[in-house]
Parts: sequence; structure tokens; C-alpha cells
Amino acid sequence: MRQLIDACGRIHDAFNNVIFVVLKLALNVALKRCVRLVDSASIGPCFRPPIAATAHHPPRGLTRHGAVTES
Repeated sequence: MRQLIDACGRIHDAFNNVIFVVLKLALNVALKRCVRLVDSASIGPCFRPPIAATAHHPPRGLTRHGAVTES
């Protein structure tokens, strides 16, 4: 009887370990997705000018490709 109780205890512990690993992996995936969403939002048009706006109006003295214009 004691062996049966010990076996059930080991099965229970193994099951808890599997559940813990699965939950840990799910949390890791969710956190990575959250970080990816935050990163993609931070490089949107609110945080930097659109490429089209800077391509047509380069800073004074520079060409569209960044070369210095001759004066």
C-alpha cells in the first residue's frame, strides 16, 4: 500500500512539473508578443517622420541622398 501511495505521489509531482513548464512557456510566448507589439508601435509615424516626407524635402545644403550640394 505504501508503494502505491509513493507512486501516486511521484505521478502527481511529475504532472505538476509538466503543468508548470507548459505555463512557463505560454507566459514566455505571451511576453515576447507583447514586447514585439510595443516595439512595432514605437517605430510608427508618431515617433519619427515618414520616409516620404523627408525624401522630398531634404535639409538645406544636402541632396536627397545625403551628399553636400555645391554652393
